[in-house]
This record gives sequence, C-alpha cells and structure tokens, in this order.
Amino acid sequence: MQTQEQWDRLPKGKLKPEDVFEAFYRCKAGKADTCNALRFEMHFERYCLELCERVNNHNYHPDRSIVFIIEKPVKREVFAPSFESRVGDHVVADKIMPLLDAYLLDDNYATRSGRGTLYGVRRVEAMMEACTEHWTKECWVMKTDLESFFMSLDKRLLYSRIAWFVDRYYHGEDKMELIYLLWAIIMDRPETHCVRRCPRNRWEGLPPRKSLFNSDGRHGIPIGRMTSQMSVSLYLDELDKLLRWKWHVPFVGRYVDDIVMMSQSKEVLYAARHLMEEWLHQRDLNLHPRKLYLQPYRKGVNFVGGFILPGRIYATRRSIGFAFDAVAAWNRLAMNGSAFVEEHAERMASTLNSYLGHLRHFAAYNVRRRLLDSVDPAWWEVLSLPATLRKVAVRRGHTRRDHVLQELSQWERQWAQQ
Repeated sequence: MQTQEQWDRLPKGKLKPEDVFEAFYRCKAGKADTCNALRFEMHFERYCLELCERVNNHNYHPDRSIVFIIEKPVKREVFAPSFESRVGDHVVADKIMPLLDAYLLDDNYATRSGRGTLYGVRRVEAMMEACTEHWTKECWVMKTDLESFFMSLDKRLLYSRIAWFVDRYYHGEDKMELIYLLWAIIMDRPETHCVRRCPRNRWEGLPPRKSLFNSDGRHGIPIGRMTSQMSVSLYLDELDKLLRWKWHVPFVGRYVDDIVMMSQSKEVLYAARHLMEEWLHQRDLNLHPRKLYLQPYRKGVNFVGGFILPGRIYATRRSIGFAFDAVAAWNRLAMNGSAFVEEHAERMASTLNSYLGHLRHFAAYNVRRRLLDSVDPAWWEVLSLPATLRKVAVRRGHTRRDHVLQELSQWERQWAQQ
C-alpha cells in the first residue's frame, strides 16, 4: 500500500490536459445547470489545467463534498462530490470502464453502459425461464444482499483490487497517474472535509454502521461517487465468478450488492450461501441476516424495481408508491395558483414522464391510468395527454420558450411605441 511520501518519489507528468478537458465535457453534460458546474465552467480552462497538474505532480486531493440524508427508499447518508471531483472521477472512468465492461460478467448490471436496472430485471426473467426449462421444471430462487456494504468495505483491499486491474489491463502512458488518482480518491476521508446540507438531527435514526462519520478511517467509501460504484463492481466480480464457475450456481445476477441466484437444487443454493459467508467474512463483510429470500420460482422475486413472475413482470409497490408521492407533492404545490402552474409546467411534465417511462416497461397500464387520474385538474390546464398514456406534453403556449418569446414580443412592441 503506497503512502504520499512514496508517490512523491515516483516519476510524474503523463496525464494529458486534453483527457481532463474531455472528462469535463462529459461531466458537464449531466450537471450543466448546477451552481458548482457553472462556477467551474466560467474558468474551466484554468481549472482543468490545474487539476491535470496536481494529478501529474501527485498532490491531488478531492475537494470537499456535500453530505445529506435521503429517506427513500431507505434512510441513507449520501456524499455528493464537488464538480471538480466529478471531473476527476470521469478522467478515470473514461479510460477504465471500457476495459471493465470487457472483463466483468454480463450479469453484473450496475454502472455499465447499456445495462442498468431494467436490463437486470429482463435478465433475471430470462434466467428464470432457462432454469425451469421453459417453465416445465421446478426452480428455486435465492436473493440476498450485504449488510452495510459501502460502510464496511476495506479501503486498502478495494484499492489493491482496482490498482491490480489497471496495472494489468491498461497500457496507456498515464497508467501511474490513473493509479495515483484512484488511490487519492479511495483513500480520501470525505467525512473530515464536508458540508452538511441538512440539520444534524436528520441523522437521528440512522444506524451507526451506515454513516461514514462513525468510520475508523480504514473502512467505508461514500455513496454517490462514480469511482465508488466502479470499484465495487470489480471488487465483487471475483465473488460472481466463484459462484458461477467454482461453486456451480448455474444462474447468478448482481446489482451492486443485491444478489439473485437460481438453481433446480435448493441444496446448491444453501451451499453457495455458506461459501459466500466465508469469502465475505475474510474481507470484513457480511450477508444481511434478515434479508434472505428463498422460494420456488412460482412465488416470484423482487429485484431492482421489478417483481418477476413466470411470464410477466410487475412494478414493485415501492416504485409505484414513489410515483404517487411525487404527484401528490406537485398537487400540493399547485395550490399556489395558476402562475406557479404555468412556471413549473415543464418540470411537472418531466416528473410524470419519468415515472410513466419506468412503468410502461412493466404490466402496469392500470397503474399509469390511476397515476394520471390523481393529477390535480390545474395541471391539465397546461399539460396534454395522448390516449396511449405513455407521455405527457406541455400545451402550446405554456412552455418556458413560449413565455420568453411572449416577453420579447411585448418588449419589441413597447420599444416600437417609444
């Protein structure tokens, strides 16, 4: 394990400025309207060159994060990195993710291009059909996850794994700088230099093992960083391959630390769980003692937002509840009057379309209809809905662009009169 003094003695200067600029443009695509992004963009040439220089000189330190508590789907502590830190994450990800995609198993679904939750749900449905030989034989499904996973990870083991991967599979001239950047990010302690965005009493009720503020410094990485997700995908890849190739579990899928396994033999799944517990214990990790699901396939399985049954998939009650909660919140805001509704029509449409887009991938037509029926009539003064119930649109004359054009037209008329 390197120290800062050892990094200081190594040769420096291989990361190219154009790589940092490319990372900036990729990062900007998703965060262009935030204050931090706008502040960085005002002088992005200088900031990108300074970031490149600090990495090449091995004196980069992640900037302070913003920490807050979210309540859904469960109470959780999230560290949101600064925009500069996001650029640093993209520098690594742009170079390493293509190599990781080729190395990881296909049934590792998180933080990978072309995959994600919906892909994972479809893959688990295909596994179920294959395991039952087209629904003709019995199949057992086991689902489990890890307890306080992100907060229990040993940083040194995590860094050693990702550094080994970069050293072996990446052959660019800036290999050492990428390894250094990963070391600086993973070994950082964001809880020592962060800004709380919500009152301290919001941490009440959060189990101590789920907060970095109770970390010993050796364990725990922040939820919310791209490098955290990327490193975790690789860290548990060894477990995926052990389950598939050595412990003879025929069907395995994983999204971060949510693991689903299928076999026609219940004993195979029990044996695999026991071997998993031993492997994890050697790395200071544990399976969640209260989150073990083992049922025949006919009972279905809940996995990353979908409830999978033979031949059909439903949206989970949790995701449906989030959709109705979001609509109820916008309905309460509509009580502020027609001016508020006009101003926020596009945001309301975006919220609705997000949930409608998710639900239409499942057997949820009636849910979509009930969701739209729950929208306050005030919103339908500015929104329109096609008969397919697939996507809402802002009525002509009510978009932000329309309002700007109306203001310009009014200003031109006033100017002409003068």
